[in-house]
Amino acid sequence: YIRWGATINRNFRSFDERNAEGAARFVTTWVKQQAKEMAALKLYEPSPAERFLMRDIIELWHHWLKSDKLVRREAALYSAVTFFTGARSIEVGSLHIEDLYFSQDGNALVCPVRESKTNVFKNIPERLTLVFTPGCPIDFKGLFFEIRSSRTKGRLFQACKNRRTLCYHYGRGAMELGWSRTPSGHSGRTTAITMGVAVGIPREELEIMFRWVSGSEMY
Repeated sequence: YIRWGATINRNFRSFDERNAEGAARFVTTWVKQQAKEMAALKLYEPSPAERFLMRDIIELWHHWLKSDKLVRREAALYSAVTFFTGARSIEVGSLHIEDLYFSQDGNALVCPVRESKTNVFKNIPERLTLVFTPGCPIDFKGLFFEIRSSRTKGRLFQACKNRRTLCYHYGRGAMELGWSRTPSGHSGRTTAITMGVAVGIPREELEIMFRWVSGSEMY
């Protein structure tokens, strides 16, 4: 309703007729009334995305990687980037192969962000850094090369192409593993933020890492 109301109001404002302002007020009232009626049918309370212990999410990645299906192998890498960098899933889905490069020592994949929620006009450069650590139970560097294959440009993720597809496989994977909770597109970011707070990373550094707008109360 919020989206519909904003769209209709925007169209009303594009006209100069005298009654446009009254019509816009009517739509705003209608949107609120419809939302109230819908809310009365079922309790809905906004809450942060579900957070997960790393050992559990690693179990899900291993489960996916047992499959030969490209979509599941892509989902594992897609999900890992969100958990290890705290990126928004929509940003990870828009990563392009031609933008990516390895650090000088080859132990990290640097991912410039094309679509940013808080930096739409790209006033500053934004980078996600996926560090390949020796103790990681999954070879994500090898998985990256497998998924990229011989391609030199275009979106990195072709089968698990966006947040909606990732969330579908989160749901399927959670069901197959018998989990009572299901990750969502923001679970990686929320988990990374929580882990950062738990180990005592200063607030200022977290604000930089998670790329919140200046003065944000997200912390």
